[in-house]
Amino acid sequence: MESPVEEFIQAAVRGPVKHARDLGWYSEATLGAFCNDVALVVAQRFLDGKMSFDDADAVANELNALYIGAPIEIPEPAESIYLAFDRGEFAVDGEDPIEEHTRPALRRILASLSEND
Repeated sequence: MESPVEEFIQAAVRGPVKHARDLGWYSEATLGAFCNDVALVVAQRFLDGKMSFDDADAVANELNALYIGAPIEIPEPAESIYLAFDRGEFAVDGEDPIEEHTRPALRRILASLSEND
């Protein structure tokens, strides 16, 4: 049996995740930790070349969607990881936004977490 984090990632890659809390992946009390766990796994997989940008971005967008209407704000580092993938969605002046913004931001986020351990 896969972990709730892995189940969410696979579901988000397939399409919009509906009723995630009802599936028992998290509770209101554990939502922040769940989102951070998912975001960190996705960021690392993307940087390691084990997940495409499109799939990682879809998961980040689904994580953000969990917070729409939630009584709490998306926690760190999940929010910063979401924003890094969000910035990779749009090119400005012919740049490659994934290489110019997403990858460097994710590297900084993960490096800062390693420094704090």
